[in-house]
Parts: sequence; structure tokens; C-alpha cells
Amino acid sequence: MDEVLISGESATARTPEGASATVPLAALRGGLGSNPDPLADFVFPDGVKHAWWDPSLLVILQEIQPAVRPVRWIDKRRSPVPFGAGTLYQEFSLAFPYIIMLAVFAHHPRTASATGLGFRLAQRTELFVRNAPISSLDDELYFGPFLNVTRHTPDAPPDGIEAKGKCLSWFCTQTLNLKHFDAERDSNRRIRKSMAALVEHFFSGFNLSSDSGTWPGELRSWHSEYVIRKVDPRIATPERWQKATEQDPSFIINDVGFIPLPSGFTIRRVVQRLFEQFAAKGSAVKTSADLARMIFNHGQPTQFAYPHKLWGTEPS
Repeated sequence: MDEVLISGESATARTPEGASATVPLAALRGGLGSNPDPLADFVFPDGVKHAWWDPSLLVILQEIQPAVRPVRWIDKRRSPVPFGAGTLYQEFSLAFPYIIMLAVFAHHPRTASATGLGFRLAQRTELFVRNAPISSLDDELYFGPFLNVTRHTPDAPPDGIEAKGKCLSWFCTQTLNLKHFDAERDSNRRIRKSMAALVEHFFSGFNLSSDSGTWPGELRSWHSEYVIRKVDPRIATPERWQKATEQDPSFIINDVGFIPLPSGFTIRRVVQRLFEQFAAKGSAVKTSADLARMIFNHGQPTQFAYPHKLWGTEPS
């Protein structure tokens, strides 16, 4: 097994074959379990309930309170295109339940900080709903009846939910300009601005991108899934949804009334699934071989085994 000798302010790794490498102890701080939490100085936005991280991945759990919100919904009769430039919308006031957003930030060299943890918003946000606030990481999540949230084609149709390497309930952020945040070198401000932009983007416009059949692997929007399954006629169209909102804004979180589609996943399990997909293994060092690997890899380009492109069509 590889050996590590620590002396003074340096650490030297030696292999059984005789290869060796030496680095300053300070260079290893990003990979040691005793390293101070890089999020310790962050001030998270309102509604953030929890965060998970390792050197390659940050997942932030945010709960958005129920409210009646103004939204733009595609005008299917008049719009010449199903999504993108030229889409025509109508405005509605709709009641929304508790929205549970799991925002994924991945390491990106463009936003690397002094700690080496350059977290940048990735296009992997999972979005669910609940009709009650979060009280535990083991609370169940439900699929939301939204046009801009995608169900992927499952590996085990027709009743399966999971698609390998894909989100369970993907919030489409293809048109969100992530480069806008790259100039912000302060990690706290960059993450706060990214979270605020996610929320704004969600309510900015519901179109038919997820239902267009344009994107490989996308089955349909979760709103269309609700309509197909005849879950609740009150949310089948934006007109009916608005009428139900006018009659009782709380219908969307009323157990007796609106019952969302269960995902079968808890918050904890969805996050575990994300880390598994990203091959993120955490920062703990358990053996001398782990520490030796860090020493030999010091100064080498950072690479992470992401399942697919995280930043749309732009270079990653």
C-alpha cells in the first residue's frame, strides 16, 4: 500500500514501486474531512432548508411557499411556435402549492475560487411539490402539474419513473443564461443570484418545450401527465386552474381536494440519487492510499465524471 510521510509543513507519498511526490500540507486542505465547511460563510436565500456538498457537487434544497402568482402560459390557439422565440403567451393568476426545488451546482473552472470549489449552477434542477411544508429529509416528494417540468422516458415503462442518468422531475432551464453569473467571483453572491434567477425563471413562462418531442429522452411535461391520468380537472387547463384559484386559493394544498402524484421518493433519496449519478464520493480521506492519491494528483487538471453535459450547448 502507498505510504505517506508528514513532516513539518509538507506531505510526501511513496508507492511500493518507488515513485514519490511531495506537496505542502496546505495544498491538501480541500480534500481532507477536517477542512472547514466551504459553505460556512454563505447566507442562503429565504426558504433554503438544507444543503449537501462535496468538492464536485453542491445541492441546495429550497421550499417556495404556497401563493397565488401571475404566470405566462402559452396561448395554444394563437402561438405560431410551441416554445422559444416567437411564442405567444396569455397571463393567468394561479394558486401554487409548496414548490420543492433541488438546485444542483457543479464544479466549473470558470468559477473556481481560492478554495478550488468553483460551484456553478447546472442544468440539472429537480422540482417537486408538496401540500405541506418540509419537516424532515425523509418527507415524500410529489410531481407537480407544470408545463416546464419534464418527465423522461422511463427505463421500465409503462409504470416506471426512473431513467438512468436523467432527472426524475427536470425543471427546464435551457434558456437561462448561466454565463451571466460567471463574472461574480464571490461564491456567496453567485449562488444567491443563481437561486433567485431559478425562481424567477420558473414563473416566467410555461410553454410546450417538454411536450414537443424535440429533445431525446423527454417523454412529456408533468402537466400533460396529470391531464392524461385525469388527476384533477381543476388544473387541466390554465383557465380552469384560474377559476379554481378564484373560488378557493387554498385548494392546491388541501388534502381533501387536490392530491398530487406521488413520486415514491423522499428528499433524502433524490439527493442520494443525484450524488450517485454524478459519481460524487465526498471529501473524506479514509486510508493512506486515499491521501497518496491526492498528493500524486495535486496540480493536475480537475476532472469529474458527470453523466452528461451540464451547461446546455455551451462549452463545458
